[in-house]
Amino acid sequence: MSRSTRTRSAFTLIELLVVIAIIAILIGLLLPAVQKVREAAARMKCSNNLKQIALAGHNYASANGILPPGLTGPTNPRGYSFAFGNFQWFGPLPYLLPYVEQGPLYNNMSAAVNGANTWNPSWSPDLIGPAGWYNYQFNGNFVYNNILQTQISTFLCPSDKQPQAGSFSGNVILWLDMYATTATSTTATGTYVTFNGPGAPAMGKTNYFSVAGFAGNVNNPNFDYLQGVFTNRSKTTLQSITGADGTSNTLMFGEGIGDGRVASNPPTYCAWVFGTMPVGYGMPPAGQDGFYTFNSRHDNVVQFAMCDGSVRRLRVVGTTGNDFATYYNMAGFMDGQVVNIDSISN
Repeated sequence: MSRSTRTRSAFTLIELLVVIAIIAILIGLLLPAVQKVREAAARMKCSNNLKQIALAGHNYASANGILPPGLTGPTNPRGYSFAFGNFQWFGPLPYLLPYVEQGPLYNNMSAAVNGANTWNPSWSPDLIGPAGWYNYQFNGNFVYNNILQTQISTFLCPSDKQPQAGSFSGNVILWLDMYATTATSTTATGTYVTFNGPGAPAMGKTNYFSVAGFAGNVNNPNFDYLQGVFTNRSKTTLQSITGADGTSNTLMFGEGIGDGRVASNPPTYCAWVFGTMPVGYGMPPAGQDGFYTFNSRHDNVVQFAMCDGSVRRLRVVGTTGNDFATYYNMAGFMDGQVVNIDSISN
């Protein structure tokens, strides 16, 4: 007697559909988990960037006795009208380059600027230049056409999109301190200029800004207590951040997208040659307009380095209420207000 056997060489259609469905379900379950892990890693890298920048500020202060200024703009900072004038227009980040492993870039900038003796390691906020950085040349090229195009990873949040090298179709925002418009007004407005236009080279972007306080140098001296550690021509020492504020309760650097993200406007971003920001406009949630605010691509949190070098995650806040008051009191280093950071921490 003989026995015949049959072997199966493939899945049936129903079995194949079941396998595909199971794989699809697994992918659907795994992708959010992978995205969360990726975002957690990006947020950790962003936090480390902020810590490195804050420690660079401490090292600069140790070497020079003061923190770098928030801006080297007009020498009469109260209620000024915008004009380029004979001012350097540097923010604090260029001065921190040697302390974030960017010594060669710093030396190239210094070589371009030192011909006019307006910017060097022993720089003083009282030193006025014959022109701004946009007029300086290095090896025959303007600084903003080579040196300032450099993208520095320590100044970039990995969760954010970055401008492409070469021709840029939008605008670079050079942010200035907010300022009060009258001698008695506490209402502050902001001034900014767009440096690049369509077809201009992409300057180096920053996602990190020094904290100017509620509105920087406002026109009313009665509101000096709202100033942050980085304002126009500031000379802040770490030792001056004392009392109820203290270095652990005072904001030093924070993250920002620097992108208008409004469909009707050209794309915008902020260049690291500047890099100071007030808190008076609050913190909008991710996805809303606000190149003029501290904000982030992270989910409803914005990370800040405190003046003691620690990094905190803060929940987004509007421009009213107790949470906003806590936020702007954290930004001022002379207000003497005891704040409960945990109320807006995440």
